[in-house]
Amino acid sequence: MNSKQPIPWLTLALVAANIILAYWVTFSGGLLVDQFGFHADRPSILNALTSLFLHQNVLHLFGNLMVLVLVGAAVELSFGSLKFGLVYLLGGFAGVGAHFLLFKSQVGAPPLIGASACIAACIGFAGIRFALTKLPPGSKVGVPTWLLVVLWVILQAIGTIMSVGSTGAGAAFAAHLGGFALGVLASLLLGAPNMAALAAGHEHLDDMAHRSPSAKLSSAESILSSHPNDPRALAEAAEASVMLGHDKEAAEYFAKLVPIDLDRSVAGLQKIGMLSTIKDVERLKLASKSTSEETKLQLLKSVASETDSTERPNALLALAELAPSEPWANQLANEFPMHPAFQIAKNKGLVK
Repeated sequence: MNSKQPIPWLTLALVAANIILAYWVTFSGGLLVDQFGFHADRPSILNALTSLFLHQNVLHLFGNLMVLVLVGAAVELSFGSLKFGLVYLLGGFAGVGAHFLLFKSQVGAPPLIGASACIAACIGFAGIRFALTKLPPGSKVGVPTWLLVVLWVILQAIGTIMSVGSTGAGAAFAAHLGGFALGVLASLLLGAPNMAALAAGHEHLDDMAHRSPSAKLSSAESILSSHPNDPRALAEAAEASVMLGHDKEAAEYFAKLVPIDLDRSVAGLQKIGMLSTIKDVERLKLASKSTSEETKLQLLKSVASETDSTERPNALLALAELAPSEPWANQLANEFPMHPAFQIAKNKGLVK
């Protein structure tokens, strides 16, 4: 398993882009803001895009980038760079659209600039995905994320109402709400509530794992009732069943884990002596697909040890190919001299 922490490359690239363009805006003396900012009284699709990367105020830039690093990175690492990038950009466009609807008839309104709508989309998305997570992280008495997000939305709504009719520059609260709404919608379409529920289930499973095998099994089964293919819950349920001496139930959980985590399931079934619950033909197929030599050996040896298995010669041939220094080929020659598997071994020079 790769122990390296993944890096949110797109988040870092967006941070860099915003910083570079902020310096450019500073040196332009405000010319870029007027040229590439979004003007509600003369809208432009190009300006709707370019405005998302312009910042004229250092505090505005710093605030946006701080939230982007914290929230954007979490969204990117959870859903991938492509989906994060779409949420970011579409959230920005949604924010520009909301700003346009509110100020389109107001001549002379200051241009809209900044990544605030994009950031708000990330907040809306993360507010659903991490709704049940408490802040600070890991705290038993912390504040749930959803409550902080609700308070943020209320503040934005108040700011929007107060900004109507204003001609001075200030926070684009309507754009914030537009981006936030897009983020929430995207989170629903991409299954964030389901992921949030699963994450909460895993947290409960961690707590129960420290109590007793029965509590651990009950918690895992609760997760599996709504997420039947969750590898974490399947593995924990199997291991808890082993600890309780319920080998048959453990074998059933390990069998369901086979398509998801072959190495762990094979090791578990081998430990309780129930690899034979998987058909011999299937074990040969799994061995050919496995990238782990140890898993291959366990699967092939289990088939080769079954004297009544019609797949035994093929298992011995596969073992001879995998470990030519071992006497598998000679065993194949002694027991199955007329089988096609022996002829293959002979042609490959495996028989000594």
